[in-house]
Amino acid sequence: MNKEQYINHIPTDIEEFQNYINETDDHQKAIDIHGFTIYPRDAKGKADYSDKANIIKVINEPQCARWDWTAAESKEWSRFREEYNIAYAKYNTDNKDAKDEKGKEQLEKIINECIVYDNHNGLVQRVSDSSQTVYISIGIFKIKPDILEYETPFHRISVSYEKLVPLGNTEKKYFEKYIQLNELAVEIANRIYAARTSIKELHRSYIAF
Repeated sequence: MNKEQYINHIPTDIEEFQNYINETDDHQKAIDIHGFTIYPRDAKGKADYSDKANIIKVINEPQCARWDWTAAESKEWSRFREEYNIAYAKYNTDNKDAKDEKGKEQLEKIINECIVYDNHNGLVQRVSDSSQTVYISIGIFKIKPDILEYETPFHRISVSYEKLVPLGNTEKKYFEKYIQLNELAVEIANRIYAARTSIKELHRSYIAF
């Protein structure tokens, strides 16, 4: 994913955050029974798959190990969840018909603290950036892919892609050809319209003659 900045942020809505913090915390703490492999790097910083002696296999560790979260960061994420759930339960129990503003302010305070912590430590950003991140994590953390857009005479083409993995020449040529095809289709349509107009004018002049 794009290392500059992931597109969407931690939700600020009270209900949405409650679902988000619970799902993400369950996921980050879940034991990764499949595991992942860390390959050594060569002098140029590229993965050296031939150096089998220094390959590290990480298995049966929490999912957050894939994103280089520390144990302290994982624990802090869980703390936000616990604190929020306590305040959320109290908020829903007290004044059911007219939920108190103080309870709402407390929930919003915890959400803001979580966002500030994430902005400072880049936890969700690391989920986005890690080469070890699996697709399900992208969905749970609600990380949106980069969007590449092309304008054509007919419509706009939106393509999901990753800026860290630039489009290849074949892909670029495909979009170039597709746009050219759209432009050619418009040109043909205009020529057909002009031809029909000319035929109608010729037909009228022939009748008049």
